[in-house]
Amino acid sequence: MRHLLVSTGATPVRDLDMVNAYEIQAGGTDRNSIIDRLREKPGVDYIEENPQFELDAVPNDPVWAKPISENHWGLHNDNFGTPDADIDVTEAWNVSTGSDGVVVAVIDTGADYNHADLRGNIWVNAGEVPGNGVDDDGDGLVDNVNGYDFGDNDPDPYDDGGSDTGHGTAVTGIIGAAGNNGIGVTGVNWHVKVMVLKFTGTNGMAQGASRDVADMLVALDSAIKKGAVAVNMSFGSAEACNSQALQNGLNAAEAAGVLLVASAGNNRADTDISPHCPSGSANSNIIAVANSDENDNLTSTSNYGRATVDLTAPGRHILSTVPGGYAHVSGTSFSTPFVTGAVALLKSMVPQASAAQIRDAILRGVDQRPQLAGLVATGGRLNMVGAMRQIDTVGPSATMKLNNGKKYTRKRKIAIKFTDVYDSSGIKNMSFTAGKTSIKSLTPFAATSTVKLDKKEGTKIVRATLSDNVDNSTSLQGKIKYDRTLPRKFRIKSVKVKKKRGSKVRRVVVRWKGARDRVSGVRKYRIYRGSYRRTSSKIKSKGKKRIRSAKKRGKRKRCHFRKVKVVSRKRRKTVIKIRSRGRQCIRVEAVDRAGNGRRSPHRKATIR
Repeated sequence: MRHLLVSTGATPVRDLDMVNAYEIQAGGTDRNSIIDRLREKPGVDYIEENPQFELDAVPNDPVWAKPISENHWGLHNDNFGTPDADIDVTEAWNVSTGSDGVVVAVIDTGADYNHADLRGNIWVNAGEVPGNGVDDDGDGLVDNVNGYDFGDNDPDPYDDGGSDTGHGTAVTGIIGAAGNNGIGVTGVNWHVKVMVLKFTGTNGMAQGASRDVADMLVALDSAIKKGAVAVNMSFGSAEACNSQALQNGLNAAEAAGVLLVASAGNNRADTDISPHCPSGSANSNIIAVANSDENDNLTSTSNYGRATVDLTAPGRHILSTVPGGYAHVSGTSFSTPFVTGAVALLKSMVPQASAAQIRDAILRGVDQRPQLAGLVATGGRLNMVGAMRQIDTVGPSATMKLNNGKKYTRKRKIAIKFTDVYDSSGIKNMSFTAGKTSIKSLTPFAATSTVKLDKKEGTKIVRATLSDNVDNSTSLQGKIKYDRTLPRKFRIKSVKVKKKRGSKVRRVVVRWKGARDRVSGVRKYRIYRGSYRRTSSKIKSKGKKRIRSAKKRGKRKRCHFRKVKVVSRKRRKTVIKIRSRGRQCIRVEAVDRAGNGRRSPHRKATIR
């Protein structure tokens, strides 16, 4: 193909492998004839101009840069405009604050990757050795450690904040400025990895600067190959809607399962009538984002479209990172990264979720507002908690064990243990009930706990309700029989000593009457034997006369028992082997299933 291009007088610039195309130069007086010759060649599907994009930011003049009282109103709004006209991210952070395992790409003017609030969340290409001038990972890009500058074809995607205006740095900060680090601002994700893909060249916002489809396509191809789950596209134009190359690139991203979050544009136009791409493309992996203010109204500059724009997100007076510092920004360029950040947060919460599931959760979970009805497809503004509820519709899963799986207990306080516990949004609390009585509620969730049963004996059904952070709940139950009653009284029927000639071992045959237990039943019998020993009398009084009288009595004999064997509940007879001689005492204890034991009166036996 390259030989064919040269033969017609065209100059190949680069391969666009993603869309099976070439970028060429066909300048001078022969431009039209070169294009005509190419169209006649077999194998050429289409030839088109390389359309340009516009970044969807509004001017950085004193009106837009005016400080506001609530710098994070887009994340949490309680005193600026209408309370709760925000994305409810503070509530979402109770579920997830993001993950370093989630990668999103920003195709823009680059980013200040050395910014104190960003550098910890900038993606690092583990397959590339910095600065060695070698394409270590074989992806066709040399030293693309944090991303790449496709506009200037070099490995440094730095946003200098001058001619680049800091546009990409502000977008990056909204997605993932580090949270809980005590400085600056906080992005939607405290933890995320942002791949910096610069496609605007050195003069990102300047008139005539390179912001074309070809540069964007090679950046998009890199994002897909490097594992980005979403790509932020805060740019677009009407001209791009006629590009077959762009459409092929969007199709490739759709096939790869990568979400494309695109700004709707800032022309106050109905994009159902006046197209804007890539946001207006019909691909199912695109989320088109308009711009709403602190009162949930569409801003005066934002595009809209009932069929071509999906939802709104905060995009007016947003405080974010810029090279070397912070500034307020406005436009659909900056409402878009709120949604890209939402994609990353949902992916951290449910890693197995597909692109379609995440997109559907975001669109279904919006806060619907009457003033947005008819302007965007969902009629609503991004809501993180709503999206989380949509993607997590199942309550927690767990296995509950009472008293380590035992079916009976003689103690009112029982142990409860949960195993195999899982919930994608995390478990918030749990409560226990026995019958109709609530006996315990715990926040936060604990894998082990104890509850105290009521005093009435019998079967207790203990129910546990586990609730997750998006208000799904699961009920578990277990049964245990509470038994404090001892087995009924019983006695030993006979004790007989048998001896074998020439043997020193005596066999003692013990027979007893079977015990009964009305609640849990007898489980086993324990057999005890003992010998008589002299022991001191107990002195219960400190009076001198009582002490003297006790000493006069001296010592008395008592039988000291030890357990010698355990037999099944069905037995009524056992044999004990004894070597020692003299008077022995035998006792049997009936033990029920709850562990309550009743001992029989002991019987004496003389071993000769």
